[in-house]
Amino acid sequence: MFGHDGLIMKNKKILIVDDDPNICEILLDILIEEGYQVVTACNGMDALERIRHGSFNLVITDVKMPIMDGMALLREIERSHKDIEVILITSYGNQGQQVEATLLGAYEYLNKPLNMDQLKEIIARALEMQDSK
Repeated sequence: MFGHDGLIMKNKKILIVDDDPNICEILLDILIEEGYQVVTACNGMDALERIRHGSFNLVITDVKMPIMDGMALLREIERSHKDIEVILITSYGNQGQQVEATLLGAYEYLNKPLNMDQLKEIIARALEMQDSK
């Protein structure tokens, strides 16, 4: 996969956050195949710990999770790691939550089941936008 400047995007690191291990594994496999470095976390607190100890370009997080949900994680990332793009995914989405996520700074808000081709395009656009900042 190539960015807008023609550089291979293998140096891009993505954190997947979902309490469903099947979703994590599916996304992990697909994104590794696309050439990204990928790490997973099972909830928002686990994700914040990984963010504190590593550098990530993008977080893909489920909204509904135990301990710390995706909206709370988005708030924390926007507060202390504004350089990380965030994509929210959910099975229980609603328009109000989508508007709130956008206002909080989410790059995108997607409903499950995910269209993987669409997700790949959104990830590429988010990372290209990040590079142009």
